[in-house]
Order: sequence, then C-alpha cells, then structure tokens
Amino acid sequence: MPDDLAVSSSSQILKRVLKQACLSLGKDVYENFLARLEIGESEVPRTVMLTAPTLFLKTWVKDHYLVHLQEYWRIESGVSVRLGVTLRTMVRKAKPEIKAAPPVVMVRRGVQLLRAIEIIDIQRLVCSYYTLSLQEMKSDSRQRFIAEPRKIAVYLCFKLTNYAPKEIAAHFGNRSPDHMRQYAAASQRFVSSKPKTAQEVAAYEAKLRENFAVTERKDEPAEG
Repeated sequence: MPDDLAVSSSSQILKRVLKQACLSLGKDVYENFLARLEIGESEVPRTVMLTAPTLFLKTWVKDHYLVHLQEYWRIESGVSVRLGVTLRTMVRKAKPEIKAAPPVVMVRRGVQLLRAIEIIDIQRLVCSYYTLSLQEMKSDSRQRFIAEPRKIAVYLCFKLTNYAPKEIAAHFGNRSPDHMRQYAAASQRFVSSKPKTAQEVAAYEAKLRENFAVTERKDEPAEG
C-alpha cells in the first residue's frame, strides 16, 4: 500500500470506489462479486492490495473488474495506484476442520458412541470452509458466494440426516416443506453437475461421518 495512504483512509476510499462500481457496473455485479472486497496489506510502493474471501471471487474480480476498480480509485482518491487482489486467507485446507464439540460425547454401557449429527454441525462446517456466517447461510440471498454453499449444506442435510423437510427448512429461512424438497433436488443436481464441487462435498461428508453418527435418509427429495 502507498506510504501516503493509511489503512483507515484506504478503507474509506474503497467504500467510495465500491459505491461507484455499484452505480456504474450494476447492483448485481456489486452484490455478487465486489461487496466482500476488503483492504489488505502490501509492501510494494503505490500499490493497494484488495482481498477476497474465496478463490473464485479473487479470480473473477481480477479478470473482469480490477481495471474498473483501479480507475474508480484514481477518481476517488486523486492518486494513481496499482490495484491487486489476493485471497483473504493464505491457503485453504484440503479437508477443513470442523469447529464443533469433540466427536465422542456419549458413553453407553461402557461403549463410546458418536453423537448424532445435527443440522447445525453441517452448517458450521460449510460456513467455516466458505467463510460465511450462520446468518448468511440461513438468509434467502441469491448471491452466488452464499447460494452455492447453502445448496451444499442442504444437500448434506438431506443425505446425512433423517430430519423432515419442515425441520430442515426451519434452519434455512423457514421455507415451506414443498419448497425445501424442490431446493434439495436442485442442490443435488448442482453438486452432481460439478465434478470439483462433488469432490469437495465428498471430503466434507467423510469428515462429518468421522465425527458424528449419521442417519441415512430412506427417501429421496422430490424433483422440482
């Protein structure tokens, strides 16, 4: 970051830059790709480094919008700088750790048993990997960086628990049971249509099975 721009000042400039991007590029572009950008650290003179929470957002912003943001920065700050974008975290783990209680929590007749998996356990794992809050996961936002992790969580809830659609819906914005069945079917199609996503979901499922007792669903979500 340039020596004459403090972090706080740069954050204020970024707010104005993103506001201009929203006006010029459209609200959909802003909400889906730019809203979660933040100021990062840079030791290169006259360079401002932005950070994105996911590899997808980092790559998309760099390829499609960075030149626009650089021009808006020049207009808003009166200083010509070079903008870069990087991941907010250095490296994403291949198998994300579950931030939850220890896996063995019950002892019955001298035998250690895994605690039954709950919907919240699935939500926490997916939120941890995609750096989302539970509030974002439960929202009805259609922004891609929220909607796609939500589909993954719903898919795993239907696959690894035997909760009724109404009970699952209560954890995802209180959608109707019929809507939840359709959403689950759409989530299943989403996962199966993307090999890389399917591979990641398989890793999540393996970790959940390792840490919790899983109840296999006997019925399949109805196709919507």
